[in-house]
Amino acid sequence: MYWVSLPTWFWVVYHAFLLVITISTIFSIFKGKQRLFSSLSLILTLIIPIFVIINSIERDINQNEWEHLILQLQQGELWTIFAIFGHLFILVWFIWFLKMMTSRHPKTIANYLHFLRLC
Repeated sequence: MYWVSLPTWFWVVYHAFLLVITISTIFSIFKGKQRLFSSLSLILTLIIPIFVIINSIERDINQNEWEHLILQLQQGELWTIFAIFGHLFILVWFIWFLKMMTSRHPKTIANYLHFLRLC
């Protein structure tokens, strides 16, 4: 029995984004920048996908993950609210992290390449 799923490109982008976030949070924790928020972001990055997968097991065969999430949100399930706010926190943390990294250095290609070598 096969379930409907989102396209492969979506999962590649999503997991690549989570990998970048994980590396960024570890980098931020070791540099001592906002350890509390960085640690929370790391924990959420690791917990939310597992939590969403576990709660998506019960979805109908004709629903993909997004449709199931929206349907469960409309029904007021707490796990969907946790997942959405967790993803928003991670996204806001990552935007803050990028602003922090780019504000300390002039925006030149050399500095971006230096930043990438640090990660």
